[in-house]
Amino acid sequence: DERGHGENKRVACTYGQKEIRGLLAVIDDTKARYGNIRLGIHGESLGGATVLYSYAYLKDGVLRFVVDDCGFSSILPVILDAAKSNHIPVFFVYLAAIATKFMYGAGLYEAVPEKKVRNAKNNTPLLIIHGGADDFIKPWHSERIYDAASCYKKLHFIEGAAHAGSAIHNPGEYRRIL
Repeated sequence: DERGHGENKRVACTYGQKEIRGLLAVIDDTKARYGNIRLGIHGESLGGATVLYSYAYLKDGVLRFVVDDCGFSSILPVILDAAKSNHIPVFFVYLAAIATKFMYGAGLYEAVPEKKVRNAKNNTPLLIIHGGADDFIKPWHSERIYDAASCYKKLHFIEGAAHAGSAIHNPGEYRRIL
């Protein structure tokens, strides 16, 4: 479970900025246990954003592939959209963005996987999947990630799929793409 989820509910979510530490530990542990294996990572939503952070931290050859399913390019627009949809003044989002930096050492302004992908020297192949009807993390986030990546990459939209619902909405198509 990532920070803020499941058994880690009491640990603050940092939108990939600190979650990457856990992912890197799992990758290191897996490599140590099983040696030279074909290893890839797949993340959905926050998990998608977290696997995108791996581009900044992993060297070429550590992973065979990365799959990002409906990850965000930057968390701030997602939170702003949610605030507007729920009639919460945008001012509160900016206050929260400042507060999270002081409280958790990870600010909303820095939660931008797109920058990690753009600046990475990593050439691990990247598959990006996004639900075409995702109204939470809009499909343009995946387009931005695709444009930022300089590695071998593919982008697929699953028409009619809502947020984190591509594999459920059209499992045959999802398997074919993978």
